[in-house]
Amino acid sequence: MKKPEFIAKYRAACLDLLNDHASALQINMGKAIDTQREIMEDANNPPQVRLNASNEILRYGLMITDRVSILAKLKKLEDEDDGD
Repeated sequence: MKKPEFIAKYRAACLDLLNDHASALQINMGKAIDTQREIMEDANNPPQVRLNASNEILRYGLMITDRVSILAKLKKLEDEDDGD
């Protein structure tokens, strides 16, 4: 860990691994949302189970909405910065 070349390669490998896992999670996100929606809409499930599923959908939906909004604002700031 004392060699700069090793540290650079190590960090690049870690970043590649994280990117691979993020891609796998993104691919399955739609299925997870569908599962939560099925649980939420199934009247045979206990009310608490349905409520938990709906809360998860809301929580992640708000989080993703916030992040998309922040990324759009950052892009706008970067575009304005590039124009100077």
